[in-house]
Amino acid sequence: MLVGIGARFAENTLYYTDITFSITYLKRVAHKDTTEILLLMLGAHLLHVFMIPLMGYLSDLMGRKPVYWVGAALISIVAVGLTRETRGKSLHQVDAESQARLSALDGAACTTPRRGDWLA
Repeated sequence: MLVGIGARFAENTLYYTDITFSITYLKRVAHKDTTEILLLMLGAHLLHVFMIPLMGYLSDLMGRKPVYWVGAALISIVAVGLTRETRGKSLHQVDAESQARLSALDGAACTTPRRGDWLA
């Protein structure tokens, strides 16, 4: 039972950290409108609502542990990929690269934020 509690604690910590970071990043670094951010979050959560029963169905077919371990492995792959992308770079450099990518996607002019601008 304690293992299950620990697994859920780790999952929820990652989830809430991701949500908090996403909203803050999109608002302060990417300069997105609050309405647009909340609509993006709504879309992600609607997808989540449909994925929960699907994963429940898969866990009924395959068992709880294989489904959980596949999800944990996928999250780990994404985390390692993000870590490798930022290794050896300063926080300012990572922010500038992220802003350049977002600007290219939006077709907008690239404005590199200064570190103090988004930490304030």
